[in-house]
Amino acid sequence: MITRVDSNFLYSNMKTDIIEREGQYLIEIELPGYRKEDIDASLENGYLTITAHRHLEIEPEGQETHYLVRERATGDIRRSFQIGEDVKQQDISAALKDGVLKVIIACKEDKVEGERRKMIPIH
Repeated sequence: MITRVDSNFLYSNMKTDIIEREGQYLIEIELPGYRKEDIDASLENGYLTITAHRHLEIEPEGQETHYLVRERATGDIRRSFQIGEDVKQQDISAALKDGVLKVIIACKEDKVEGERRKMIPIH
């Protein structure tokens, strides 16, 4: 069973759906405007953590910009989910398409001690 860890999920910039089916978890996270190079995903000690980085765009020298409205934040956003220890760390995949990060995690039948941390490549 996956549970949220962050306390202010209603106002999170990462709207998330979590589905359990056929021995796996499917986690879909909205990340519009982010490139896969700007997203880190890791599973450590039963916690899945997604971090996305948005950098401030540098204005060309000599050009001045006056924002009328600026709502898109820069910096890091992060969400964590308690996944538990009953997953196959070697059988995790992640892909970013159309602003949605999809993470698929296979569940294992028996708990087996092993690797404690896994960085998840995003395709």
